[in-house]
Amino acid sequence: MSVDSKIKMGGNKITGLSSDTLLDTTDAVSYAALEHHVINKKISKKGDEIIGNLDFKIGSDVNRRVGCLDMSALGNTFNLLLGNTNYISHEKSQPLIMYTDKGFLVKINGSDIIRFGNDSSNKHVKSYQNIISNLEPIKPTHAATKFYVDTLRCILGYVPTLKSNNTKSGFTVTASDVYGSNQPYHVFDDNSSLQWLVANTVPNYWMKIELPESIYIWRFDLTGATEYMTDWELLGSEDGSEWSVWSTIHRESAYGVDDSKVHSFGVSPSNSFKFYMIRVYGSIGVNPRLKYWQLYTYSI
Repeated sequence: MSVDSKIKMGGNKITGLSSDTLLDTTDAVSYAALEHHVINKKISKKGDEIIGNLDFKIGSDVNRRVGCLDMSALGNTFNLLLGNTNYISHEKSQPLIMYTDKGFLVKINGSDIIRFGNDSSNKHVKSYQNIISNLEPIKPTHAATKFYVDTLRCILGYVPTLKSNNTKSGFTVTASDVYGSNQPYHVFDDNSSLQWLVANTVPNYWMKIELPESIYIWRFDLTGATEYMTDWELLGSEDGSEWSVWSTIHRESAYGVDDSKVHSFGVSPSNSFKFYMIRVYGSIGVNPRLKYWQLYTYSI
């Protein structure tokens, strides 16, 4: 049989062969491939050229590609594609090594994120966007990130237990109105049976505290009573005199702070203040009152 002769199978397969010796020949391999004949021997063929790419697939997932002529005409290249799984498994003891003499650039949706090296003379890492780690340290040996340090919140109240309106430690409490012995410092005295009580429902009554230093707060707590404020705001001031609109930290309308529980309010003031004030515009009852008030600051 000459090399140029062809066997016309008419769609039929070669079956019942007593030996596969014939299929080791170049022609037989061509016929077997043409007629989809499958044998348990490695196909060996020389002399042909592949124009374009040769993909090896598992299902619809391309796992290997030989050639890569459509990728910047790289020529004789063997390329590993990640496929649908999109990851390469590796361990700390056996790290993944990527070799390139032109650097390694990471992109997301076409945008440059970070580049490792440029060439053999420039091996620096260049970041195109801010990379911020917000992870909190877990173990004592872990380093704290700037984000963690800047937002470290103290869960203990800043104002200590007060026994008078004026203290030697620099805390001073005042109010626009007081009924009897129900002084404003009672909201900080850690005694739930005592409270600050207003003589009547005069509009715009207030209570303020001066601190020994200016602080940023991230939260404040309040507990009212059966006669409580319903329209109020928390303000901050550096000198105790200027309480402009910009210093309003929190505002509540038609929200009752009653005596059923401690009400916590999270805030994010843009400034630190030495004075904090609760100003009341509306309330329920003849003698509105407040049992508890506390400020929470950052730890540093």
